Amino acid sequence: MSEKPAQNTTQIRTGAKESKTFRPACGPWPGLVSALVAGAIFFGIVQFGHPVFTVPQELIDRMPTSTPPSSAQFAEMKSAKATAGNYNMIMFIGLYGALLGGLLAMTERFCRYPTEMGQAGASTWSGMVFSVVVGGVVGCVAGELGHLVSEFMKTTTGLSPLVKTIIGQGVLWITLGAGIGVVFGAFARGGGATGRCLLHGVLAGLLGAMAYPMVIAILHPAANTSLILPKEWSSRLWWIGISAILMGLLIPSSLNREKGSEACPQTGSE
Repeated sequence: MSEKPAQNTTQIRTGAKESKTFRPACGPWPGLVSALVAGAIFFGIVQFGHPVFTVPQELIDRMPTSTPPSSAQFAEMKSAKATAGNYNMIMFIGLYGALLGGLLAMTERFCRYPTEMGQAGASTWSGMVFSVVVGGVVGCVAGELGHLVSEFMKTTTGLSPLVKTIIGQGVLWITLGAGIGVVFGAFARGGGATGRCLLHGVLAGLLGAMAYPMVIAILHPAANTSLILPKEWSSRLWWIGISAILMGLLIPSSLNREKGSEACPQTGSE
């Protein structure tokens, strides 16, 4: 009879100790660092690996050099360029989504349980793999949608170049931000947190789409902002950096108001 109260006391003390080591969420600053690391890796991949898909050489060889191409040849070349650009956007933004999803999820898990990262259970690691895979899929969708809308904007009349750029970039970054928000929220908490992360991701994408062409217009007025993926390294740096800063700050900050064990992630409670 005397042993049971002692056991209960031990359990209560152990629970109190665990609650002290628990961290509600990683917050905006660790999230910012993770997103910047993802952005830096992505910048290096784009600089040294883009483009992967190009116009077939046999099509280039068939183009006349001394005379203008016929309308059929021009349309064929235009279609080949659009297809190559679409594949490149799917691939590269997919990689960016995988990097953002994986690194933000890993940071969230580490900040919540800093002393248990090496002892993470199967559900935690499967959650991180889920974040990488779904982040990559979302990135592929965002890349394709952004490219298609950007190409459509080139044929649209009645809109200023700034508005066209914001619309094309907006579709890309809002889709990616919403997807990364859902991935991060589902891994961190689930339920209502996922909705908040989604909204913060949409906000990050919207702000990034508006900020990028304005920043480039001020700092690099000669740069071509009509391209969905910039060619100049300086424009690419701002293009990636703005998105990483906003997503890294806004998405994790949506969980800051959660307190105590209510914020305990389902994937981290082994």
